[in-house]
Amino acid sequence: GTKFGPGVARELLGKWGLKTLVRSHQCVPQGWEEIKCGNNVSIWTVFSASDYDGVGNSAAVLVFTGNGSGVPEVLGYSTADNEDVQCLGPRTRQRLVE
Repeated sequence: GTKFGPGVARELLGKWGLKTLVRSHQCVPQGWEEIKCGNNVSIWTVFSASDYDGVGNSAAVLVFTGNGSGVPEVLGYSTADNEDVQCLGPRTRQRLVE
């Protein structure tokens, strides 16, 4: 895949008049992650599966209120008992599947 940095996101979202890009399907320990790109533009990663594959991660959902701020309310939760979170990267997950 192609990786884009905060500058590209800021330029693209600004061009479209947007403030927020939300992506998913990547395990992040806290269940969510925000990358501030400048000019009130952010990229959010959200992962809604707690304790995915037993790695101990938390999960979250993002709630947008429609107030135009582009900033969601984060609702986090966890079903994991493990404090040692080790989310797997795509290459590790691919080896596990093979």
